[in-house]
Amino acid sequence: TVVLNIFDVQTGKVMREFKGRADEFATGGTGGLAGVTWPVF
Repeated sequence: TVVLNIFDVQTGKVMREFKGRADEFATGGTGGLAGVTWPVF
């Protein structure tokens, strides 16, 4: 399982958290990440 956390640098709080299998991230997201375009940064 891969966990991707997006932090707010000023506050240190987690703004977004994505969890999924490694193969979902490798293919650009199929499950819960279907709406995410890469790269995120």
